[in-house]
Amino acid sequence: MTEKQKLVYVKGMIVAAEIELAAMKAENVAREIAGQAPAYGEKQFMDLISNYSLHHNGLMESLRNYD
Repeated sequence: MTEKQKLVYVKGMIVAAEIELAAMKAENVAREIAGQAPAYGEKQFMDLISNYSLHHNGLMESLRNYD
């Protein structure tokens, strides 16, 4: 995989996490408007980092693994 392809892969993971983040935030807002407790808390938001391997080691591993 070329360097450009590696970066596109990582950017794809970032975009996927951003989409999920936006959906989680929207659900929390909808629940707030309805007077309900949030569906997602800090842990679930922070879990996105691990789920999409967006921490330093995960990103470095993604870039290395696709040689």
